[in-house]
Amino acid sequence: MIKALGVHGYLGGFSIGVKKNPNIKALGSIETWQSAKDWSPRLGVDVLSAVEMAHYVYANPPCARFSAMSYSKFENDMREELDSFPEMMDVVNVANESGADLIHVESGPMMYSQGDTLIDQMADALNFTPYILMLKVCTTHAGLPQRRIRTHVFFGRNPFPEMDLTAVQLPENVGAFLREWNSTYNFEPVPSSQISDPILYASMEKDRAVFLSTRPKIVSLYDDSTYSVVSSRHFVLLEEKRWFSVDEYAAVQGYPADGFNYAEPGIPLAMALISKSVSPSIAGYLTERIVVPYFDSGVRESHPNLKVNLT
Repeated sequence: MIKALGVHGYLGGFSIGVKKNPNIKALGSIETWQSAKDWSPRLGVDVLSAVEMAHYVYANPPCARFSAMSYSKFENDMREELDSFPEMMDVVNVANESGADLIHVESGPMMYSQGDTLIDQMADALNFTPYILMLKVCTTHAGLPQRRIRTHVFFGRNPFPEMDLTAVQLPENVGAFLREWNSTYNFEPVPSSQISDPILYASMEKDRAVFLSTRPKIVSLYDDSTYSVVSSRHFVLLEEKRWFSVDEYAAVQGYPADGFNYAEPGIPLAMALISKSVSPSIAGYLTERIVVPYFDSGVRESHPNLKVNLT
């Protein structure tokens, strides 16, 4: 069994996707944000207070430094210098203390093109000279109907094996996916019904001079996928002329319909916890296609670094 240890998981999406694989023994996750400590256990994630020995460390430190919406808010040294990024330093320290052979970090899409300096410093700070795999991938590639592009970086003690990164087929459309998810809990629209005509409101807001990711978006049940889920953007369901509920955001982020009321933390916090987390769907896909094969014996590629864009 592959012992897996998480760091900075927010609502626990990364852990949920990883632990679903039968080859994984999930140890839990080390969290510093109190809201993550409070809420991720409700979804079955054990929050740890100390580092345990592990084969695989996975982490989701804040991605704002490599997000298009917030990239310009950071000076170069805050983005490129490891010692200016405390949460990423946490990941390196946990990796070294745990003795892990494989470290996996998720970040924003711009890390693929702008993260080389930070990645090199992380490689230097590990207690082994790693082979590096950098992957740019959208959640649709894992069969989830949400267009969410992220960068995943793997640091391996050994070379990476041949991998099958074939895409998973998407559901018929967003409506079919939501019907199958079939939550019986919170369908209270977000924001509240104070805005009487959300279709008109979203249409008027589309030309407002703000970041695209903060404008409300109209989503049809017949679309093949939604926009990326971020805490500052709300979706309007075209056919029902209403805002998405918290449960529906959790659904298209890939969270399970297992009886948890995703609105329970309160709407602003719930939206932040859901949107900042790694999608369980992409976590599960990468565990199956990269992590498990990495620990299987087999032919290894000889080159030290791989860069793969699946978008």
